[in-house]
Amino acid sequence: MYEAVLRALFFLCLPSPPQFSMLYIPPEIVDFIIDELWDDKPALKTCSCVYRDWLPRSRRYLFASVTLRVDWYAGVSKMDTFLSLISSPLATFLPYIDEVRLTHKWNARDDGSPMLSPGDTLAALQIRGVRPSRLYLDCRSYLSHPPAGTPALTSSVLHLAIQMEGNYVALDSIANYVCSFPLLQSLKIVGRPSDVNGFSHPAVLTLPSQLHTFYTSHKSFTDWLLTLNPPPTQITKLGILQAPSDGLDWPAVNRYLTSPCAAGIETLVFDTTSFIGSIHGPELQNLRRLRHLVINQLHVSAPNTLRNLLSVLETAPTVRGTLETITLSRAFRNCPVATCTFPAQEWRELDAAVADSVEAHEYPRLRRFVVNTADEDSCDLRDVLGQLAFEVGEPIALALQTHLGRCAHHGLLRVEGIPNVPSVSPKVVWTTAKYDTSPAGLDLHSRRRNGRRLANIR
Repeated sequence: MYEAVLRALFFLCLPSPPQFSMLYIPPEIVDFIIDELWDDKPALKTCSCVYRDWLPRSRRYLFASVTLRVDWYAGVSKMDTFLSLISSPLATFLPYIDEVRLTHKWNARDDGSPMLSPGDTLAALQIRGVRPSRLYLDCRSYLSHPPAGTPALTSSVLHLAIQMEGNYVALDSIANYVCSFPLLQSLKIVGRPSDVNGFSHPAVLTLPSQLHTFYTSHKSFTDWLLTLNPPPTQITKLGILQAPSDGLDWPAVNRYLTSPCAAGIETLVFDTTSFIGSIHGPELQNLRRLRHLVINQLHVSAPNTLRNLLSVLETAPTVRGTLETITLSRAFRNCPVATCTFPAQEWRELDAAVADSVEAHEYPRLRRFVVNTADEDSCDLRDVLGQLAFEVGEPIALALQTHLGRCAHHGLLRVEGIPNVPSVSPKVVWTTAKYDTSPAGLDLHSRRRNGRRLANIR
């Protein structure tokens, strides 16, 4: 379909004979069509070569993200080639680079000669005019010591993500690096480092004044925020992430949630596979502005987890009065088909708990209860969902709607991201709906304008 539209637009834009008037196509329509092709690289390349006025919009998606890798999967030659390319005066695509993703695991070439460090690589991009708003770093030892001078790209980066998994890091070095970005709006620090040095001598630092979104999987960073004076209260979205096979350190989490630093939190995200409400869990009593609550990466215990959370909320009447949305993400991937079952009774009990609370006006502002999948599309996911659909006798999305019937009756339920799988066959029937994935979402690396949702049921 897209190819037919492109061919039609191409012929409409060709110069017309003098006796015929040329049909004018508003640029907004052309932009809309190119926007629909945001993830189709061949089509975008074709658009960029068709007509001069189509080039800027096509480049916006073709060069939106640049990935530079020096690791076990990609050598240094490709990065050298890219740095040479952008040094040319003919490289006119640089203003369209909005994200730089740097993975740097080596400090020397195969022949033993030195190579550009991560800091020098970013400085080379800055010298050549690259001004990304998003930066992702996965560097072996770049953040194991404080930066010498002002780091590169600090004047343009708004969203920063630091991967610590398998790297050597020093927490005070990361803190110094983060505070070097005056315009920073969102920060994500994830992973389990191979070697970590704590805050040996915390410096007097000032958190970027515009920073409002903070995700971390290491308790030391929330503890570090507690040491700042005055307490930074500009964080409105907090994500507490769980490292694989580790449980959340609830005492550390609650130290932050009960501190003055948490006064401005409006969105709270827990990325965890275990969430026990009566024994361990978050203390939410002081979150007087909390509007959105999200729990990600749940497995078969998803309904019970949310019921435990509701029991926690019983001790936080202020939160019940401000809460507007609850999102529960169910993880199906890596769930063996033989053991992955659809807990219909648990969903019905959850439906009763939520509906009873709403009917009792305990949540006067609650307007949406979202159930979605934390998985991306994969063959394994299709097999699991196909098996589950066969067991329950109807598509998973519709089964959720059936067993959460009272929530659906009140207009709260929204099931999204879960394929609509017919019970007669394990094949997946895909239905799509457009949605907005703005930077306010969970993943700092997902910034496309349009995306795909499956079986979107209100």
